[in-house]
Amino acid sequence: MRDFLKRYKIRLETQGPVHIGSGEKLRKQEWILDRGAQEAIIIDTSKFFRFLSEKGLLQKYEVYVSQSRQPLHQWLKEQNVRPGDIRTFTAYRLDTGGFDLRNNRIKDMLMAVKDPYGMPYIPGSSLKGAVRNVVLAEMIRRKPADASDVKRGVAGKFDRRRYLGNEARALNERYLHTKDVCTKEKSEAVNDAMSGIRISDSNSVGLDRLTLCQMIDVPTRGAEKELPLIRECIRPDTTFTFDLTIDETEAMGITADFIRTAITHFLDDYNGMFLRHFEDEHQYRGNVIYLGGGVGFPSKTVLNQALSGEPERERLKVTAQMMDKMFPKHKHRDDERKGVSPHTAKLTDIDGELLQMGPCSIEIVSV
Repeated sequence: MRDFLKRYKIRLETQGPVHIGSGEKLRKQEWILDRGAQEAIIIDTSKFFRFLSEKGLLQKYEVYVSQSRQPLHQWLKEQNVRPGDIRTFTAYRLDTGGFDLRNNRIKDMLMAVKDPYGMPYIPGSSLKGAVRNVVLAEMIRRKPADASDVKRGVAGKFDRRRYLGNEARALNERYLHTKDVCTKEKSEAVNDAMSGIRISDSNSVGLDRLTLCQMIDVPTRGAEKELPLIRECIRPDTTFTFDLTIDETEAMGITADFIRTAITHFLDDYNGMFLRHFEDEHQYRGNVIYLGGGVGFPSKTVLNQALSGEPERERLKVTAQMMDKMFPKHKHRDDERKGVSPHTAKLTDIDGELLQMGPCSIEIVSV
């Protein structure tokens, strides 16, 4: 009997839209906008090319894709392709009700990950990455990091392509690579306490649980800004389940209770150090974890926790300096004056309501 293996069920319910990217991007020449229905039509590629071949349009389409910036629905209209024809090569449709379609800004689309049957799900690796982040933050809370190391890293020679990765690697090695194992490299996975945390992939859900979300930056003051980026997202109020196994011989004290506490404390930090500066934004409480793409810097890193021992003004100064170096075009040099860094919250429009990206309620139950 392997009593050192503790098994749990995780129940995750999306409170806002969640984007888990597949790495696939559809250009505006590869999906169709149905303005009347306010829907995006995702095409079945094999059926679409069969249709083009049968209609003698294949060569014209190749020229169009390589030379034109025109949206696909306009090109099809010029080729006299009727709505009934489009239905023959439609894979599925996505709601675009949150878009302002009047300005004709058709954009590329980042696609959600799907299982071998084409149904959306959440990989266990995505959830484990979010859990790793809150666990690391909790360890820093219990044994504070040396903020001087972080401050020197930000103030010194700065490689913006590598800084966050290097900083995360150093903190992971200090707090999570704690096993007494002889290896060539301290950073090898065999030393990682999170290797004792195993999370399965979730169940799959239907395509009707997907929607399209345009990214919107909301500042502490002033007008919101729509970004030229849309993502295929899982709708709010969608439930997923995962199997969680904790190997107590590997996890080095990371228990289910530790994870629950880490989630709650990280959310408190997120609200207190960042979200409270945005008066209109809802602050979730308790067992909520932010997951997926587009959620924003403060919920994906532990920089705030690494600087938590510093006075708030100093923490803000260092964070603003780092953000300005990482994203020089985004005017983060003004963040100190604005009182928060970064100075925008990441939202999207779902059925006329602005919602944060990525919040999910999470329950961990013994089995």
